[in-house]
Amino acid sequence: MPFLFFFGIATATHLVSTFFINLPLLAYAPYLSLVFLKRPLKNLLWQSLFCGLSIDILQSSLPFGYSALIYLIVSLILYKQKWVFFHDKLLSLAFFSSLFSLLHSLLQILFFDLTKKNLLFSWKTLLSELLLMPLGDGLYAFLAFTLPYLLYLQVKQKGFRFLFMEKLR
Repeated sequence: MPFLFFFGIATATHLVSTFFINLPLLAYAPYLSLVFLKRPLKNLLWQSLFCGLSIDILQSSLPFGYSALIYLIVSLILYKQKWVFFHDKLLSLAFFSSLFSLLHSLLQILFFDLTKKNLLFSWKTLLSELLLMPLGDGLYAFLAFTLPYLLYLQVKQKGFRFLFMEKLR
């Protein structure tokens, strides 16, 4: 089941990167956040490696393995902090995805010198990379993972008909 979930997200990531080129979401952040909360470190590192390599396949501007390395480092840093988050809280996945995105952006800025590319620092760059992107990834995690899960729970509990029926009061 996790591999089916991974390939579904991979397909969605490839489609989003094809049609919405300027949308800078970390599509694997919610998936890896679920892996953080539910699986041991060994599984997390393998999943992070595969997610990073699939991102490396999509991009040609950075050296191959760069995203995989950053995903692995972020995973190692965040795994030690998973005790802070509750598995059953609705916003844990969105918050953890935002934290993953924030650390990813920080490491990417710090390691950008390794790619021998010039990065111009400005307030606009810092605002977009360290505030707006993590918030966007958290919103993406909430809309794409938490809300469908809540809908699934409602359908499972009340049946499919509750979606189309209104109370007459």
